[in-house]
Amino acid sequence: MKTYRIESFTKSELRELSCDPGFWKDPALPFGRIRLQQYLANPSADEDDVLWLFTRSEEGLIAYLGLVQDYVWLQGQRQKINWITSQWVHPSHRGTGLGDEQLRMARACNEHFAGNSGTPISLGRALKYHGMSKYSERARSFYLCNLNASILQDFGYLKPVVKAVLPLGQASLGALYKLKLSLWLKRREPCQIKIEYLSKLDSEALAFLQEYWPQDFAIHSRESFEWRCNNLIHSPRLKGAQTVRKTYFGNLGYSQQTFNLKLLHEGEMMGYLSLVITDKILKLPYFYLNSGYEEQFMSFLGKLVLHNEIQAIYSQHPGFNALMQEQHFPCLFTKSYQMPVLISAALAGLEPGKVVQDGDGAF
Repeated sequence: MKTYRIESFTKSELRELSCDPGFWKDPALPFGRIRLQQYLANPSADEDDVLWLFTRSEEGLIAYLGLVQDYVWLQGQRQKINWITSQWVHPSHRGTGLGDEQLRMARACNEHFAGNSGTPISLGRALKYHGMSKYSERARSFYLCNLNASILQDFGYLKPVVKAVLPLGQASLGALYKLKLSLWLKRREPCQIKIEYLSKLDSEALAFLQEYWPQDFAIHSRESFEWRCNNLIHSPRLKGAQTVRKTYFGNLGYSQQTFNLKLLHEGEMMGYLSLVITDKILKLPYFYLNSGYEEQFMSFLGKLVLHNEIQAIYSQHPGFNALMQEQHFPCLFTKSYQMPVLISAALAGLEPGKVVQDGDGAF
């Protein structure tokens, strides 16, 4: 059996490699130029930190693994960690041990590492063979307000017959859901929340977030948080033209809009949202809300969904998922399953109960 060499690229090496036009010709690359810029802009990554592992054959890229640098509090000390992200092995090379070798190399880069997503097989192998243990679990939840092509495709339901009747199904279910949501909103107190768009954190937002950041798994600072919430992609696609769908961490679809919102009630800040709308799916990478504003926030979300053609809401934040259930937010159906957060043995001393948000490890 032929063996392949796994190449590691530091931040500085990857920046240099990205200037090579030939590098971008491989269709298996896990990122585009804009997404790579975000990796290189990570304020927690030093120039000599390894960001990617690549394995190439004569045919092109056959495996990769990404590493996102971050900091956590470990027994009272700041500790640099690597999030293991976006591991992939070409189907023709699966079962060869290439994926395990990638993980061994990732461990050698920094023994303090964690992962918060992956396939059941990859997570199982990480637990069994790579010294990882379960830190916590969080529900990955989709709240469907209509049929959504991206979600159907991701779950393997977008068969030719389904695709053919999808426009009709979306029209009928969408109308039914809007009626259901409108009636739900009429039974509630009028929403009095106002929003302020942020490109950078102002003093009020920073003071608000600093009260919440200690509960988060990752150490957040103004610089690191603005980097995580600054998604450079805004790429509406042409309708009526067949397109090759390319995604990375679910963040780049046929169109995307990113917002950072300060939530205000009677002039006082009571919440913060990092909000992404991709392919009519509303996602909340970061979610913070003061106690006592749950009903107002749910009414705000209802209006947002009603007026922005949202077909699904997605979150991994335990507080948000609890709110959706407690407030009986209307949806056609929900698909939810548990996702473990894994940590290496070197992180065994982490304080339990920290919140891992959807933007941690995948921005």
